[in-house]
Amino acid sequence: METPDWLPTHWMGRAGVVHMALAMVDIALWDLAAQRAGMPLWRLLGGSQESVEAYNTDAGWLNLSDSELVRDLTSLVDHGWSRVKIKVGRPDWREDARRVRAVRRALGDDVTLMCDANQRWDLSTANQIMPALEDAAMGWVEEPFHADDLQAHVRLQSSTRLDVAAGESIYSYHQFASFMAADAIRVVQVDVTRVGGVTEFLQIASHAAARGLRLAPHAGDMMQVHQHLVGTVLSEVPPLVEFIPWTQEAFVERSVVREGLMERPQGPGASTAIDPAARVRWQIPGVGSAKTL
Repeated sequence: METPDWLPTHWMGRAGVVHMALAMVDIALWDLAAQRAGMPLWRLLGGSQESVEAYNTDAGWLNLSDSELVRDLTSLVDHGWSRVKIKVGRPDWREDARRVRAVRRALGDDVTLMCDANQRWDLSTANQIMPALEDAAMGWVEEPFHADDLQAHVRLQSSTRLDVAAGESIYSYHQFASFMAADAIRVVQVDVTRVGGVTEFLQIASHAAARGLRLAPHAGDMMQVHQHLVGTVLSEVPPLVEFIPWTQEAFVERSVVREGLMERPQGPGASTAIDPAARVRWQIPGVGSAKTL
């Protein structure tokens, strides 16, 4: 049998930190290509929309009390957000159900509400809480199980009318393709920093579009590259960008959101340039410094 033509990184580069390092190199090359072309990456990739729909994750945290949770999510809606996400995964699923119901009552029916379990459930727990999530009309149920448990995702997706979402902890086109082929997910949350960069992201996005699935990238890049990538592959289902504003001060070209729409960057490149002042402010002594130790 002929030996496959594998890359030298075959034994260590298919997932995890090494694959993320490969993503960093690939993103940098696409950034350079867009800069040389004198246009933002989204235009280089064929995008035409000046803005993309976004949802906000920065209020629905698991550690908040019920009253804090309702207060913070209500504040987001008051500031123009119509799509927000709540974390679930308390030790007792009944607590999650209570919190979800309280949020839905406070926000009303016109706000799209999603939930994220961060792989905290088993199939039994998911089945018990699912009626409450269905009653609350969740936009999707994110990462209900360990990312390697394909069969649990398949069984849950086949038993609920809600969409199952995953991708934050899935690192390759082949793994995504397996999930899609098994009808295990309906929302594809591919992260450009965790798959092999822009190149593999586009492969996965095209595969999802061909199956009529929604693309909603996980914000591992804090939106900087994803705002360029969504909507560049033709799809029947409008994509979404996740908004978490934690590192915006670090970038020269920050993400801009108005009334739940993220405005596309206009500068050349992929919006990854770090603000020099931020580099000075957060530089770890002795790591990446230009000074001689």
